[in-house]
Amino acid sequence: MTSPTQAAWPQEYPPPGYAPPPVQLGGHPLASPGERLGAKVLDHLVLLIPSLLVGAVFFVPTAAVLSAGRGSIAPAAAFVLLALAVSLWALVHAAIHYAYQVSYQQRAGQTVGKRALGLRIVRLDGGVPDRRAYRRRFLVENASWLVLVVPVLGFVISSLAGIVQWLDALWCLWDKPFQQCLHDKYAGTAVVKVPGA
Repeated sequence: MTSPTQAAWPQEYPPPGYAPPPVQLGGHPLASPGERLGAKVLDHLVLLIPSLLVGAVFFVPTAAVLSAGRGSIAPAAAFVLLALAVSLWALVHAAIHYAYQVSYQQRAGQTVGKRALGLRIVRLDGGVPDRRAYRRRFLVENASWLVLVVPVLGFVISSLAGIVQWLDALWCLWDKPFQQCLHDKYAGTAVVKVPGA
């Protein structure tokens, strides 16, 4: 026999159909992983043209030199020339991405992709991130190709850093309560949906 006190409580907790209120930061709901991915794709499209131009500047002349010297350039020298081209490309590529993901985003408040999808980066207290937070995000997000700046050794390290980059991107799928990627955790930030931003 159940007492009146027992009857007043549901048999399972939380009760069926109960959904906790959505987590909010600064009065805004968290962005979904799909929205974050969409913004990232748009940002990569924005950066595609400068990346291709920089690649052409370094790799077309390198390919021409290697092609013209075929047979007369030692394999070790060819490898060093190619490694140097990759390192220089990675250095300029890093500068372009830094300017976009840190300097531009801090000044404008959003990247082009985030603005298009109404997303904004915020601190966990809901405030505006400082330059240090943007730099921390940049370092983790771009780890796999930043190491290419180091000649030769960068090729080896890059594959390991690539695993970290994939893990970083997927982390928000299971992270609770703020759906942070690893770069968010390192910077103390999260991404929120800001309608009309």
